[in-house]
Amino acid sequence: HALERLASLAQTHRAVAEHAAGTLALGFIVEGDREAAVVDAASVARAAAQEAGQPVRVGFHVGGWSSGGLPAHLQSDVAGQVRQRAESLSASAAPGQVLASEANARLLDETSQLRPASPPPGIDEPVFDVVGADPTRVLLRRLPFVGREREHQTLVEFAASAARGRVCLVSGPRGVGKSRLVEEVAATVEQKGVLWAVVPATPRSRRGFSHPAALLAARGLRDRSDSDSGTSGPVTDLLLGRADTTAETGVHGRVAQDRLVTAALGWLVERAREGPVALVHDDLQEADDLTLALAGRLVTMAGTIKASVVLCVRDPEAVGVGLPDDVVRLDVEPLPVEHIRWMAIEALGDAADEAALNTTTAVSRGLPL
Repeated sequence: HALERLASLAQTHRAVAEHAAGTLALGFIVEGDREAAVVDAASVARAAAQEAGQPVRVGFHVGGWSSGGLPAHLQSDVAGQVRQRAESLSASAAPGQVLASEANARLLDETSQLRPASPPPGIDEPVFDVVGADPTRVLLRRLPFVGREREHQTLVEFAASAARGRVCLVSGPRGVGKSRLVEEVAATVEQKGVLWAVVPATPRSRRGFSHPAALLAARGLRDRSDSDSGTSGPVTDLLLGRADTTAETGVHGRVAQDRLVTAALGWLVERAREGPVALVHDDLQEADDLTLALAGRLVTMAGTIKASVVLCVRDPEAVGVGLPDDVVRLDVEPLPVEHIRWMAIEALGDAADEAALNTTTAVSRGLPL
């Protein structure tokens, strides 16, 4: 049961739970790394939202201090802030919904499904509905990464020279493994000191706080929070839904688009001064006009800002933005039968008899997804 799991977690993290009138606020106090606590909190929160006889409004927040410790009176202040934020999120949630701030949501792994939500009063950052694990992504993470040595090495070498400000086009049919490929590259190049940032393109129906341009702009504002509160100004108002939403100045308007793209580019320029950066636009065929505007500006300015760009798309002839003459082209082909068969064994587990393996291998047509 969710409440039993919450009791167990309370022994690991100092948990604060407030339950009233169909709402549940979960606050977790952590000393040191918060990532494990956020994953635990999200799991318990989702179970609690659905376990009762009727859907519960749930908000959770994980906060704390570094491993160096904190004076007792300040610990009390932090605990109060964590509790207040969890209560604000739960009060703003819809029945059956689990809300978390962007600072917590970004610590969840790539299997989690997040939907943008409106921030409640007093929370000056994007807020997300933690829907739960995407079963397809969970399965894909279990599959072995095989048969992509050439493509992987090409992108690793591209990342190593990211400061040259080049552009790479990765193309291939749906399900061939483009997203998995760029994710695997991230794990390798991080050890080489390269920031390999994968940003999924966003269709028009999902435009909002999770939009690529909005996330990059918000990241820039958060990085500057030590010297500036970051809670005022046209870009911040736009991110938090406080800006005018008319056709001329709102999130769908040209002025808003220019502000978000400029803010996103501003963060990228600052970050590129600290070390090599490669920004990966995945699923570019799903891009809306704002994403394409950002991608287009990045491609044009890559050499100037000393940051490289990777565009992932199904059809290399339908990219949606102009490409330079020296673009690096990487075509991801379907996998050979022996690699698909190996993946099928991992995916099917105990059900992997010969007939099932033959059928799965045949219908896949070399596409892992």
